[in-house]
Amino acid sequence: MKFQSISFQNFRNIKNTTISVDANSIYLIGDNAQGKTNTLEAVYILAYGSSFRTRLLDQICCHGCDSFSLAGEVIDGHNLSHTVSFQWKEGQRTIHINDHRVTDRKELLALLPCIVFSHEDYRYVNGGPDYRRKFFDQTRCLQDQLYADTLHKYHRILKLRNQALKERQLELLDTYDLQLVEEGLKIVKARHELIALFEERLTTLFQTIVKDELPLALQYSPSWGAERESDAILQLLAARRARDIEIAASGAGPHRDIITLIINGHNVSTSASTGQIRLLSLLLKILQAELVIQVNKLNPILLIDDVLLELDRPTRNALRAALPTAGQEFYTFLPGEESRLLDNRGGMVYQVEHGTLLGNSARRGDTPAPLKRDAAG
Repeated sequence: MKFQSISFQNFRNIKNTTISVDANSIYLIGDNAQGKTNTLEAVYILAYGSSFRTRLLDQICCHGCDSFSLAGEVIDGHNLSHTVSFQWKEGQRTIHINDHRVTDRKELLALLPCIVFSHEDYRYVNGGPDYRRKFFDQTRCLQDQLYADTLHKYHRILKLRNQALKERQLELLDTYDLQLVEEGLKIVKARHELIALFEERLTTLFQTIVKDELPLALQYSPSWGAERESDAILQLLAARRARDIEIAASGAGPHRDIITLIINGHNVSTSASTGQIRLLSLLLKILQAELVIQVNKLNPILLIDDVLLELDRPTRNALRAALPTAGQEFYTFLPGEESRLLDNRGGMVYQVEHGTLLGNSARRGDTPAPLKRDAAG
């Protein structure tokens, strides 16, 4: 699937406009702070219903505005046309696919799987444990859309349990413990399965690109230990209860799990070089995209935000060769850098200056005519 056009209204610094993106590759070229990454963010919001840069959507409205909207015309894997729209107004998001109001964002994932490669991805490698939990949970959601429901239930129960601990409503803890263990075990099982899949492929890909046999491992350490039975974990929670009451928080559970990347026996987050961190973060996202293709039988949209040029040429070329087949690719470049990476297969090039996108078929201020939709679409 791919976008054919994207419309912006009051979105960050991007001028209100509609642009054509009816190509396999879109290249956004401009100096820093001109709107390149903002454009990628717009694509991501249409695909996910959320931003990869902030949870505070009010910050996305352009200066002096209290709302914004985006719309995209999309061709799916069956060559059917759809309109996807997103509006943020008065603290509420409204999403439509065609004329259907989307109440569960899993519908977007099914239509528009999208993988972003950005500088923030480094935190999945050298950041705290919460970043790696976030990465693998997000990946599992792309693989199994029901996993998002499990995460939501777990964190809702966790919040209630923590509230009971703070307010000393101790009579509620037995009930919350049962519910926490039920949902938490599902998360632990899913993480074990996913990390095992990643480790084998990640090791092979890493050694192929760096041309070295350095051993690489992914180590998953659930905070409940090796226990997989609910009764044993309930006993563990009971033994920890006095401590949880003292700190007024739940000290064990999937929200405390540790996932560690290890190269040659050393923790990557504390010992890896900058080059290794950059490479591993990109490899994690490549494997995430591969999993989307394997499970959903859909080629995802790839958003590649000026990250390849930080690598040496041989590594950069090997990584580009490792990128999975995409439904569409969006790249950002600083001026002059694109000549080293532009594909021979062609694409659409936009110069981005002060929020204005100039180039192939850019149309400012107008709205494209709706694409004709198949009755089944």
